Amino acid sequence: MTVVIADSSPLDYLTLIGSVDVLQLYGVVVVPQQVISELIEPAAPYEVRRWASDLPHWIEVRVAIVSDDDMMRLDPGERAAIALAQSVRAALLLIDETHPPVGLRQSGMHTVTHAAADRLRARRARPRES
Repeated sequence: MTVVIADSSPLDYLTLIGSVDVLQLYGVVVVPQQVISELIEPAAPYEVRRWASDLPHWIEVRVAIVSDDDMMRLDPGERAAIALAQSVRAALLLIDETHPPVGLRQSGMHTVTHAAADRLRARRARPRES
């Protein structure tokens, strides 16, 4: 089974555009508790707080133990998602960090970043040549 870990920003963006349910195609998406905490903060958009307060059955929340000082430039949710992904040998990490830490890139883990999603969206928006 493919283990998919999600950071807060992809969940936030997908919720705001009404497409978060597309992630259930993976079966289960694992989300660190630290990410859920970010999604229910008062500063988060109402739709995101509502979604994170009543999670769908295909979201599995886990506590991530973060100890890597190399990731201090990242926010707590990103650090938690990366740490959890490394601890369970995730096959895919959904994260908005344009430049993931070097250790993550060297681990062989596949990441879907915000920049990659932007490139894919731009490619799909181009008119088709006939």
